[in-house]
Amino acid sequence: MLGMKKTPIKTLWVMAGLSMAMSGCSHFGHGHAAKIQPNKPLTQTNQVYYAPAQTYNLDLNSAVLAGKLTLQDSCTPEGNSLSITDQIGRFYRIDAINLNNNPKLPGVNSQNNAQDISGLSTQIGQLYAQLYNAQIQAQAQGAVKLVRSQLGASGYLVLNQNNERFIGLLIHKRGDYAYVLQHSQTKYDEASMQQTLAQLAKNMQIPGRQLKKSGSELALSIDLATATPAQLADWKKTAHCS
Repeated sequence: MLGMKKTPIKTLWVMAGLSMAMSGCSHFGHGHAAKIQPNKPLTQTNQVYYAPAQTYNLDLNSAVLAGKLTLQDSCTPEGNSLSITDQIGRFYRIDAINLNNNPKLPGVNSQNNAQDISGLSTQIGQLYAQLYNAQIQAQAQGAVKLVRSQLGASGYLVLNQNNERFIGLLIHKRGDYAYVLQHSQTKYDEASMQQTLAQLAKNMQIPGRQLKKSGSELALSIDLATATPAQLADWKKTAHCS
């Protein structure tokens, strides 16, 4: 049975209502029972996690995930988040951030798929550094290293929490979303960090499985600047975001 426990990163971030303190609802398919909140959707299949809003699927048979897994997730119109702790205590996180007029990322154009990944990664890195109370660690290539993951062109950077914890970020933009893959280490190993994040990216499929009544095969987003409360409520229902 998959147990539920707190993530090892002490500073969990909140982005304009996007609570990164986890809800305890797990969309996964390990063939095990899971503790879920009332009215929380639980999708089960053969070891695949389906993120809300069709943002992505994650194959939980990933080579970087060992043994029994603890999954914790949350979702709001601003984005969704999944934290994974494996049986030997390694921590991973995937945030899918809605870029459609997100007030925390001013100037980001969700409709421009050719947007500079370096600039976007820098902006997201600065936001995460504030939220995690960390410093962006310098690399030979600068703050952001441009890499090509299985997802495509991506930015890689590292946050340093007083040399006590290092958080690697792999950032990729697709459509209206920025995907922020994260892994933490107590002692920074660049090769291991990059390899781990690359493998996690390899096990992702974007967009995710199409939901009933979604009317689209793409990830579902909503304009955060213009949506009415009624529109937000309808979107959350369609996107299985709760």
